[in-house]
Amino acid sequence: MDPNSQQMDLSLLNYFFHISLTGETEHVVLEMPATDLLKKERMDEVIQVSGDLMKAIGTELPASFVGMGFFGVSASVQLVLATYNRLLDLSLSNLTFQVQPHDDHVHSCFRINELKYKEAPTDPEERQAWLVEELTAFYRDTVRPVIEMAAVSAGVKPDLVWSQYGARMAYAVDYMEGVEKRPEVLVRFRADYETLARVLPPELFGRRRNPFDHKPRYIDSPYDAGKKLMMRSACCMYDRRENGEKCYNCPMMLPEEREERRRRIEATREKPGEQPA
Repeated sequence: MDPNSQQMDLSLLNYFFHISLTGETEHVVLEMPATDLLKKERMDEVIQVSGDLMKAIGTELPASFVGMGFFGVSASVQLVLATYNRLLDLSLSNLTFQVQPHDDHVHSCFRINELKYKEAPTDPEERQAWLVEELTAFYRDTVRPVIEMAAVSAGVKPDLVWSQYGARMAYAVDYMEGVEKRPEVLVRFRADYETLARVLPPELFGRRRNPFDHKPRYIDSPYDAGKKLMMRSACCMYDRRENGEKCYNCPMMLPEEREERRRRIEATREKPGEQPA
């Protein structure tokens, strides 16, 4: 192993997306090589098990669960590219997939079987051409086949998953803009996002529009006065479970529903200077 690899801090990948070199060791109810997700009988098992754990009332939520797990894989590729100028190997053959219940929700988790990566070119023009080739292979061979198999298994359209990716990656952009202090990392992240969202053709994703080509919208946050919430680009299906309800920033929520929810949330929010009970 390259000694420089020891300098890579992958803790953000674990914190946000449950992707790590160790994987999860407790309360794992299902584990398989990620390549098995392309076998319908194994994907059927994931859809069934995750749906049962989440008390889903249909197959939409477990399909979304799988898709959001692979959004985490996609975002992790972008984060490592920006931070270290390296393409981390998160191909299916280098991942182990896990399902882990956690309190009132469920995690899709990934163990990186071996820490492998490619060094990206440093010249911007050369880097973009290289990145288009590498991301094309990544979405063609890793992300799209899993999303399409999850859709087949759940009996839904792949768009149920892809449509969520726009706002999710836009949120990652906002996050990096807010916390990253190294100019060179921000420059790479912005450039790579532009390549991902504006250069890769929609046909790569089996869609008429690149799912990452998304202009985010914001609404006032009821949780934190004066702050904004990004609207989701599509419903995450989290209401499709027992006693489920739509997220406050769900685009499927009607204005009157959102107003009623805002009042409920603000009624339970602590006032300035108020001590919790």
